Amino acid sequence: MAEDPSPMLPPAEESIETPSGDASERDAESSELSANPTSESYFVCSGGEWRRSVCEGLPFYKEHENKRYCVLHYPGKEKAAEFKVALDKKLNERNFDFGGVWFPERISFGGFVFDADADFRDATFSADAEFFQSVFHASACFVGASFEGSVGFFGTATVRELYDGDWLAPKALAKNPSLDFQHARVEHPDRIEFHTLILRPHWFVNVDPREFVFTDVSWDWEHMSIDDEIAALKAKEVSSPKSLLAIACRQLAENAEANTRYEEASNFRYWAMDLARRTKWKGWTLWKTDWLHMFYWAVSGYGEKILRALGVLAAVLIIFALLYTKVGFDKPLPKRRAVTYSFAVMSLQKPEPKPLTGTAQTVVLLETILGPVQAALLALAIRRKFMR
Repeated sequence: MAEDPSPMLPPAEESIETPSGDASERDAESSELSANPTSESYFVCSGGEWRRSVCEGLPFYKEHENKRYCVLHYPGKEKAAEFKVALDKKLNERNFDFGGVWFPERISFGGFVFDADADFRDATFSADAEFFQSVFHASACFVGASFEGSVGFFGTATVRELYDGDWLAPKALAKNPSLDFQHARVEHPDRIEFHTLILRPHWFVNVDPREFVFTDVSWDWEHMSIDDEIAALKAKEVSSPKSLLAIACRQLAENAEANTRYEEASNFRYWAMDLARRTKWKGWTLWKTDWLHMFYWAVSGYGEKILRALGVLAAVLIIFALLYTKVGFDKPLPKRRAVTYSFAVMSLQKPEPKPLTGTAQTVVLLETILGPVQAALLALAIRRKFMR
């Protein structure tokens, strides 16, 4: 077998000596050599067409189920020593293309700086994987990856100095990190852990995070918006970004609720409901229940926004108090008396004086309905924010 991996044949003067004979015989022999599957010059890894760039230059390692693999893609734990050599070489070359790679044993990227896109699409982690204080300056793609053991992404609560002398904020994966777990296959979801990190909801689209472990994580609500998350999904060419983000938020809310992180659960529920509202916005109709969805959002943020519910309740009190200074009683109510009268009506106390005109009776009836309903929405928002 020729040592040169090039498929080109050697020049005539350097050709292997063969007995003189018919030219067709020599052509046949040459053709047979070219078709020989054992030749590393023509080895094609069975890891997949699009993954061939991952193992470019690597020789044939071993067969599995009548398929030929390089050491990176071969699905077996016996390759551990040879795999480590190939893995270290890729990391030293800053080559982070691990598409379809089969990791045979526990792997740790602790403290490693991924300064280019890291592609783990369809990779298989057959044992534990750890990303302790790793830095992802670009995207880290785990689309379609298989996690058979535990996986941990760990940050730090203190400021970190990077290799280039720059500083990284507490809990940050990087200055502008991006993770993607879409369609990942997780055998033990309760062993997937995120610890002391700032996370983004859109990272968990198209994967079920309800049993993931989130410890001391932050979602950075003050600097993040629904529009930002939708834009990030569109940049990844994710179809139906609003609907899928709503599903992810509902699942993250369930996770937070189950682990008594009630304020976090409240925020995720609000996002899920608001995304549903945005999805329906273009086609909502008055004769359906869509308007109730809009009303629920407007008066209490879907029962999640305390200040909004309190503000609307105060507005109901004041507006009806002003009406009571205009509508029919024995005599017009002064402003202070109108405020206390409005509060009494809202709390279903049936205060005096009784409304005398139909208009006054209608106003009292409306506040009797709207006041308690708004008060209940306020109570719901407080309960969801701070209590089970």
